[in-house]
Amino acid sequence: MDPEPHSLTATDACAHIDAGRLTPSALVASCLHRIEIRNPAIKAWVEWNAHYAETEAKRLDSARKRGPLHGIPFGIKDVVDALPYHTRNGSPLFETNRPSRDSTAVARLKVAGAVILGKTVTTEFATLSPGPTENPVMAGRSPGGSSSGSAAAVADFQVPIAIANQTASSLVRPAAYCGVYGLKPTTGLVPVDGSLAMSHDMDSTGFIARTADDIALATRVFVTPDYDRRPLDGPPSVGVFHGPTAAGWDPEMRALIAAAETRLQSEGLKVERIELGAAFDDAIRHQTVIACRDLWELFTPIVARNPDRVTESFKRLMKIGEDATPAEYRQAHAYRTAYRAEFAAVWRRVDFLLTPAALGPAPVSLRATGDPVCGRGWVFLALPTLACPMGKASDGAPLGLQVVGPARSDLRVCEAGKVLTTLMTA
Repeated sequence: MDPEPHSLTATDACAHIDAGRLTPSALVASCLHRIEIRNPAIKAWVEWNAHYAETEAKRLDSARKRGPLHGIPFGIKDVVDALPYHTRNGSPLFETNRPSRDSTAVARLKVAGAVILGKTVTTEFATLSPGPTENPVMAGRSPGGSSSGSAAAVADFQVPIAIANQTASSLVRPAAYCGVYGLKPTTGLVPVDGSLAMSHDMDSTGFIARTADDIALATRVFVTPDYDRRPLDGPPSVGVFHGPTAAGWDPEMRALIAAAETRLQSEGLKVERIELGAAFDDAIRHQTVIACRDLWELFTPIVARNPDRVTESFKRLMKIGEDATPAEYRQAHAYRTAYRAEFAAVWRRVDFLLTPAALGPAPVSLRATGDPVCGRGWVFLALPTLACPMGKASDGAPLGLQVVGPARSDLRVCEAGKVLTTLMTA
């Protein structure tokens, strides 16, 4: 029996469409039907438009192939502008906000043939206050934040791929909690204009999907000739990175990391433990200073006008930014410039790093989105990192590791993530 179209990966759906075995209309209709059935329970979507999506799909049914994403449905995190939808930013302050044009990222996806089904739930201003989304693979556990809706919609087979974004750990963490893949690209690869600004220079737009191949499919739309397009020419060398976050790892995450070292070595890979000491700890601290200070600068006018319509958790983040002095902010940026140059020496030792995408499995609570510490250092360094579903806790909860690579190696990171996940889960 043929699988329902909504259960196909984006890569497989493209192959079926190219071969004439599937139409964009049939694929979009299947995803919309899945959303209608499942969204009341999962609450991954804040808005979708069946008429718009079906009309766009019908146009593609009889059109020449528009691009590599011809007929592929996408979900868009509700901090990214995408016509004809609202951009509510997870806040009642933006309940009626309807942009006048697509963000650059969405415009390029549409040119490549993507069909935008709707907007996925985010947390308040893409920070810490949870939205209504449920974890579709572990009932009662957090789906993460702030790209919770994108991760849940993909994990629940409501859409094959979705846009998400990250300024701390808002993409890799929900991907890990929901047992799917999530790419935080090299900062700047996917344009962020037309998205809610959280930071002046640390925001990244990326993708969540059920396979590394699907992540690469979407990423290729944005990769320019100066990016590393070389395929892996053999087993990659891997640096297993413990670092300062290790103190907070869940015991089952510790077990997974230990298993990864053993398993990858047994498969013939060169595996080396990487220790970066206090320097990486300082990077995480400086990232927090920059992120919170930028947040304070960008959101002070909004909060000042509407103090009673913003949560206390968001105000606490603002306070951290307000308390950071201009001198501390300048010092953080100076450290970032110096440490990015210093960190490049790591890539002379190994091809990629492997480290947790989150401290452990998703919290057993819908009132917390989890600790973002595992993403902060890589955002600070502007490096590409792919969350991969490499294991499970004893109760079946997904455990995600992330593969980190040099700047502009996004496609190789996707390929390495696929290889390493296959070895870990075979």
